[in-house]
Amino acid sequence: MNLLIEKDMVRVSQSQNETVELERVFARDMVSALICACFDRDDKVKQSAHASLNDYGQKAPNLVLNSLYSHLMPLIVTNHHKVDQERKVKLLESVLNIVETNIHELSASCRSQVILLASEELIKSQKKSLVTPSQGVSSKLLVSLAQHTVDDIMQEMIKNLRPGDLPSEGVVETIAALFTKNVLGMAAYIGQIFKIIVPLCGLVKANTTRVAFAKLFGNCCEAILEYTAVSNEESTITRETFSVELSEIYQSINKSTWITSRDLEVSKLTARTLGKICRLFDKQNLEEVAGRLISLLLSLFKRHNLDLILITKSLGDVLISLSAYKSDVLTDSKEAVAAILHNEICNSGGELTAETAKSFNELLRCFGILSERNATFLVHFILNKATFRDERIRSGNLIALRHLINASDEFLTSTDKELILKGFHKHLGEVSIKVRHDMTKFITAMATHDYLQSDGGREYVKFVVCECSTKIPSIEDSVHNNATVAVQLEEWEKQRKKQREMCSELLHLMATTIEKTDELFWPYLFEFLLKPNFENAFGPVVRVLHHISNVKLEKGEIEDSEEAAPKLENVSATDLIARFIVVLSDLKRFPDCACDTFLKLLRNLAICFDRKLVGLWHERITEMLEFCRNSNGQDKRMMRVSWEEKLLAFLSETLERMENQEWFCKMSTSISSQFSLYPTNSQSKNFSLRCYGVILSQIQDKDRIQHDLNLAVDQFIHSSARERQGLAMLMGYVASKHLDQVLSELQNTVAVYVTTKESSFSNFFSVFKSEKTLNELENAKSTVALSLGHLTYHMPREMLGIKLESEIIRMLLPLLRGLRSANSKSHAAEAIDLIGQALNNDHVSLCTGGKMLVGPVDSAIMNRSAGDGCVEISPSLTARDELLARLVKYFKNDATGDDTPITKVPAFLTKNIKILRACTTLSELEPTLNDGDMRKMLKPCLNYVMTCDAARKGEISYEEILVTNARELNHLLVAILKKKNTLQNLEFIFQQFEDYLKSEHSYQRLRAIQCCENIFSHFLNHPFKTDSKTAIVSLLLAKIIPACGDNVDDIRLKSLMCVQRLLEIQIKCSGVSKESTLEGFGILTEVADKLTSHESDVVYDGIRNLSKLVCVRLPLDVLQYNPGSFTCALMDALLWKQQTSANTACLVLIHIFETRSALFERKVEQIVSCIFSKMDLLPYEKLSSNFTRNGILKLFVILFRHYTHQVLDAILVKSLPFSNAASECLLHAGADDNLMLESVDYLVDSLDSISPYEEASISTKLFKSSAVKRVASKRALTICTALESLLVAYASKIEYEQKGRRSDEQSKMMNIPLAYKVISSLIVRLGSMCEAKSPHNLNKVNPYRQAVDLLRASFLVFFDTQVNKNLDNLQTWSCLDVEATSSGYDFNYFCETLHLILMTLCKNEPDKSEKMVSCVNKYVSSKFELQRATVVAFFAMVVQETLEGQLDLLLEIIINSLLTRLADNSPIVRKLCLQGLANIVYAPSHQIDRYGAVVIDALVSGMEDADDPQMAIALQAMNGLCDFLNKAPNTNIDAQLVNICLRVRPCFEKENVAIRSMAFRLFGMLANFTTSNTNSKFKDQIDTSFIQIVLHLFDSNQQVVKACKSALCRLGASMDNQALSEYLYDKLNSDSEVVDCNKFMNELSTIVIGGYPGKADIFIQRCIGFFTAQWPELRSAAALFSGHMLHNLDEDMRETINKDQIGDAFTQLMKDSDSSVRADAARSICLLYCY
Repeated sequence: MNLLIEKDMVRVSQSQNETVELERVFARDMVSALICACFDRDDKVKQSAHASLNDYGQKAPNLVLNSLYSHLMPLIVTNHHKVDQERKVKLLESVLNIVETNIHELSASCRSQVILLASEELIKSQKKSLVTPSQGVSSKLLVSLAQHTVDDIMQEMIKNLRPGDLPSEGVVETIAALFTKNVLGMAAYIGQIFKIIVPLCGLVKANTTRVAFAKLFGNCCEAILEYTAVSNEESTITRETFSVELSEIYQSINKSTWITSRDLEVSKLTARTLGKICRLFDKQNLEEVAGRLISLLLSLFKRHNLDLILITKSLGDVLISLSAYKSDVLTDSKEAVAAILHNEICNSGGELTAETAKSFNELLRCFGILSERNATFLVHFILNKATFRDERIRSGNLIALRHLINASDEFLTSTDKELILKGFHKHLGEVSIKVRHDMTKFITAMATHDYLQSDGGREYVKFVVCECSTKIPSIEDSVHNNATVAVQLEEWEKQRKKQREMCSELLHLMATTIEKTDELFWPYLFEFLLKPNFENAFGPVVRVLHHISNVKLEKGEIEDSEEAAPKLENVSATDLIARFIVVLSDLKRFPDCACDTFLKLLRNLAICFDRKLVGLWHERITEMLEFCRNSNGQDKRMMRVSWEEKLLAFLSETLERMENQEWFCKMSTSISSQFSLYPTNSQSKNFSLRCYGVILSQIQDKDRIQHDLNLAVDQFIHSSARERQGLAMLMGYVASKHLDQVLSELQNTVAVYVTTKESSFSNFFSVFKSEKTLNELENAKSTVALSLGHLTYHMPREMLGIKLESEIIRMLLPLLRGLRSANSKSHAAEAIDLIGQALNNDHVSLCTGGKMLVGPVDSAIMNRSAGDGCVEISPSLTARDELLARLVKYFKNDATGDDTPITKVPAFLTKNIKILRACTTLSELEPTLNDGDMRKMLKPCLNYVMTCDAARKGEISYEEILVTNARELNHLLVAILKKKNTLQNLEFIFQQFEDYLKSEHSYQRLRAIQCCENIFSHFLNHPFKTDSKTAIVSLLLAKIIPACGDNVDDIRLKSLMCVQRLLEIQIKCSGVSKESTLEGFGILTEVADKLTSHESDVVYDGIRNLSKLVCVRLPLDVLQYNPGSFTCALMDALLWKQQTSANTACLVLIHIFETRSALFERKVEQIVSCIFSKMDLLPYEKLSSNFTRNGILKLFVILFRHYTHQVLDAILVKSLPFSNAASECLLHAGADDNLMLESVDYLVDSLDSISPYEEASISTKLFKSSAVKRVASKRALTICTALESLLVAYASKIEYEQKGRRSDEQSKMMNIPLAYKVISSLIVRLGSMCEAKSPHNLNKVNPYRQAVDLLRASFLVFFDTQVNKNLDNLQTWSCLDVEATSSGYDFNYFCETLHLILMTLCKNEPDKSEKMVSCVNKYVSSKFELQRATVVAFFAMVVQETLEGQLDLLLEIIINSLLTRLADNSPIVRKLCLQGLANIVYAPSHQIDRYGAVVIDALVSGMEDADDPQMAIALQAMNGLCDFLNKAPNTNIDAQLVNICLRVRPCFEKENVAIRSMAFRLFGMLANFTTSNTNSKFKDQIDTSFIQIVLHLFDSNQQVVKACKSALCRLGASMDNQALSEYLYDKLNSDSEVVDCNKFMNELSTIVIGGYPGKADIFIQRCIGFFTAQWPELRSAAALFSGHMLHNLDEDMRETINKDQIGDAFTQLMKDSDSSVRADAARSICLLYCY
């Protein structure tokens, strides 16, 4: 080791003349300290040390690198097992960082040292087989040095390359990396490297060494290729220069079988190297090795865990070289290469990452290179693989062929293309989504290169259409508990969606961008429109066909001419017409289908179907296009109905235009044959059946009609609900022309499908009937019943009277029994409704020559004159009762309870609507229904309509359903009322839905009030008996009036209409004249105008006007407070769930109480009980948002005005806390002036006459807390609670009514003696309640908080707005938000509150001070400590806040009292006395001169109070002294200045933060009171304390920091240094700005050194003295300040510094227990690089 160090020193000595002497002991010691700190146990210190070392290295790179060299070299030459490798790596990384950033500043010797250091680290591990982290860093270090030149590095490296001696892996890898860093520089050393390294290849055994050698050889070859590519012809290095060495390398590697090594890294890098060598071989050498090399490379592909990118690139290099030389070796190896490449393509065709994509592209590149001379072979090779079942192989075939078509199409012959086109038909039926996806891409490539126009191309078109037609099910269609399965399904859905979108876009692009595709698509794509399972492809196919048809129209290929019209081959015209019409009826079922595209295509095809249709279709389709454009925003269901009607009309006109029975038969055949194309229970199939009926109605062949009807029944009798509905409509359409055939078919259907099966259930085996059989029977019944309804509706009117009772009803009634499902019941109800509509149709009544063909349908009797040949007929339906009972039964089977909302499916909703319609139709017939039947019918109907949820959505528009519900229910109620228009019947109907008026759901209330308006209007507009009891009207009115204030506008207006109708009914019943009625209408019109307003005040004003009208109209007997009266009913309405309705009832009651109070004289107690009970049941909210509660309170106040004392006494006897009702009543009563003054005077007298508290009992002290001494009196708490309620109420009145402006009455109230009496009493009570607890049963009542609340309320009442505003701005009452201690609220809270109160009063009401003092003075001799303290605090604050002129009369008494109380045994009293004495500064100047000396002596003495363990009195004394000096700047304190300094300085290091901060503040203020006599003495004090104050700028407490800032700003002016004074003021003047310690210390040290050069060493020594301070913040600040002081010294000053002492101090500081201190010490050491 010694020899190596001596060798090193010899080399370094050669450059000593070029560099500065680096052996500076101090600087080296500091760098060594930083190096040692890099391995501190704390991560923060490590980071700081590394950062400091790097920063030091940026300033002095040669010095730091020399120190690191000295530290690292012994570690390198030492035995590696004894060295901390992590430590060495960290230091090497620091070297690397410094070198990379300062490479141009390195001296030659330093560069040599770094190269030697790194090379030694590399060669010390020659026997190791792995590159260590330190070697890796060393290698990077050498590579970074090679940025500009590599000569010195390579000289050192070549010295370590000894012939015959195997170099270390680090050396080899470093040389390999140098080739990538500096190719041109390394080119000169290629020969030397090959000469030394190549002979050693046979000695390499370790795999890691082989990896290093392979990297070196590969990089050398790439360097040669790159060098020869950029060099000129005169260059000495060419591709042939190293052919011998490369051949030797190739032979050595092959001989050692590196490429077949089990180590994957060796195999990959060896393959890469051999591929690069082949690029440098000539043809002869290449052909000699290529065959074997290809075999070896292909064998590596079989190792599945190998990264193939390098292997594939190597194979590509070999293939490129062979292809360039056109060698036959490539032909000989084509089979093996193709097999391996195909296999790898198949295995790599899945999801590709960024890395695998590179390898996959290299595989395809190799495949493309191989195809340049072997394209036909590859086509046959891939076709032979097409028979394999493996998905990967099939996918790989398509990928490979697609690449051949795209990249090597010029090498493919026509035979090859034909083989490709026909050879892959078998892949078109693939199941795998991946193969289909690849097939789509393959078809895209073929279409781009015009393959599909050849024979067999249509099969690929069919594949694309099939992919477009694939349905993509949603994940929601099936539920899977397995999360993995759900994820797989979601992924599969995404892939299918992507595949469909790709195929759809491909189809469109082929039609629009590739020529001659119209011959391929037209008319071939029409066939897919008529095939099943292609519905999802309609959108893409029709879009393509529409585009082609437009092109053909432009070219004139499908226009009308004198010759034969163009026809569509292989497609039937009637099939297309039938298909298009049905598809147009339900386009939403076909994805991506545009209605306008369909219609335009149909219009273009008219000439292809028949010339007769061209004009008609052009006109009608144009109208339908316009309808589609204007349909946006319309009701979807109504739009669909209108659209279907247009389509049926279009079909009907088309049939009329054709006028060909044979063509009609073809149409019927076409549409019936397409039933299977539409899904079950779809709108399409329903519409197709309707179209079928329209077509059959035009056919005249009765046998054909009978046959088709029979087939339709057989096919759809047991199908879905929509299909059976379509079948019934078909029957109705056909019955319009062929009634007998339809009736015959229905009778046969009943016999076959109903009667036969029902008879089979009558025997013993009926118990074994299956559910399927029952459903089929039910479906058959409902279908036939609905068919009968449509038959009745569409049959010729002259046949209705003949067929109805005899055949239709007789056939219908048995079919209505046994129906269970909602759809079946819906069909039955619809059938009954259709029959009723047929009977109630006005056009049914036909007369011909006096013979009645059918009776009228209206419930009224139709009278015809005999002269017209008509007779009077009274129509009736004998089976109505049975039909009605059946409908009610249908309702009851499905309707829910009254309290449960109906949540059925849309089928249930539509069924109930149809039942309502049927009930209305039947109720209009004679005779009239009785009450029992009506109640049974109305209950389920109302329950359904009222409880339908307004927020539910369904397949049918739900809003439409709701509107239909209300309309049908109103029709039903009116129909019932028409039969018996009496008050009893009106009340009966109202009672059925009365509960819905009180519902909490607005939609239920609206529906109910709509029903009321409807029936009231109908009742009034029709004659009724006037001798009925009018009490019914008043009760109905009491139940309707609350709804006039509903929060919904429509309900209010409709309720008012109901009130008007009821008043009109009452007037009509009472026989009042018509003129009075008109007068009432005028008032109601004004009310209606107000009720339409959105402002609640306007609405309530309208309610008041309405109540006036009601009170006038109603008799007095119904206004009495008796059970069942109008007033009692309104009282019950106060609890309605709808608050605004309850408010309305309350308004009416208030008017009654105000105008009819005499009626309730003997009912006061009952009314009060009722009021309290109602208030307890009402939800508690603020009065501003609860009008009902406010109105009830107003009722209470009306009562309270007459019985004030009795009500107040009744409330006071109640226990605390008061109930909500009692509290609210007091609050409301307090708003009245007279009530408040009388009540407050009485309550204050009662409060002063009792004790504020009682001594705590033994049990209270035991079970509550030992600190509990006083318990508040229960009586006093009760009185205060009542007082608070009254005062708060009156204060609220002031705030809301006066809005800050004082009235004359309030000004008088401020000056009345009651104001001072109340305020004084409450202030003393507030002080007495400190630390007082509530009684054991009143834990929720806090005495102190109650006293604060009460005092605040009194101020709001007896003082003006400005006083209260100032108190609020000062947060006087903020103690309400402070949690009390275990023993109650501290007296300090009270003092703060009292201070703010007196400050505000003396500022705004100065004349009140003497009166307040006189009122408080009666408590000065109290025996209670807190009351004495309260008086002392009051006097002290009066002294502070009272202005000049008011203080002279009282100040002498107050000062004497305070001086006397300095000897009080209570610390609280003594502290308050010092505070009061210090407040003398607020007095006039002559008073300060009079008492100033006495006050200062008392305060200085207070700083040394003997009985002050917590130093609270001392703190108050210093605080008072600061305040006194601050407010009396002219005071002479020369005699006390030094004494104060000596008493303050020891407090700088106190643990108490408040003491510490106050000491700094006071010391800083003393700078303003120096004179010529004390200036020099005070400067000595500043010099002694300056460093201490500066360091405390970074104290852990911000209060201390602010105090130090203030002190330094003041002291700067006394230090005779203008620059220092300005700097301190500039940086420290702002308390909020955070001082950057590092920056501040740097700038301050510069100023201090410049201003006090002779004291620099003293300041540094004092800083070092704080290296052992108790707070880590001070130690850190001292380290930084001393570091910046040392850094900023000039050269002469540095010579005077004791470097040994400083070095030892910093060295010890680096061992500090606090990590932040060590980190800051490291930063400071970084500044000492100049030493």
